[in-house]
Amino acid sequence: MRKIIIGCIVATAVALAGCSAQQIQTTQTAAQKFQADVTLACNIFEPAIAPWAPLFVGNPAFSAFNIDATAVCAGNALLNLASVSNVVNSSGAAAQAAIALIPGLTPQQVALAQSVVGALAGSLKNAYAAYQSSVSLTTSMR
Repeated sequence: MRKIIIGCIVATAVALAGCSAQQIQTTQTAAQKFQADVTLACNIFEPAIAPWAPLFVGNPAFSAFNIDATAVCAGNALLNLASVSNVVNSSGAAAQAAIALIPGLTPQQVALAQSVVGALAGSLKNAYAAYQSSVSLTTSMR
């Protein structure tokens, strides 16, 4: 579940970075709807589960589920899907925040995973900037 969360955040940014304008708009609209649905679910789920949490303190399955749900809601809140540029710029921070919430990782593993995500986010930002430059150059040559 944790790997899926991180993978979704990173995959969304990577997928949007290489799309045409029409694909970007369609994907962006779908992503914004998905984010709104996740936000709505988090707004309902988190207050509803809070009163029950003390009853399941010793249950590892409940604890893992609660940690995963918190990570999903936190990652969703950090993403800015207003434009591809915003996705590229916010996905790294969202992924790094999600990594910090994964239980069982040592501080060294968290730091390593976050630096890998940071490097990927930097590469993605550079690739997006190069793409925008090439689109601007192609448009100005017409």
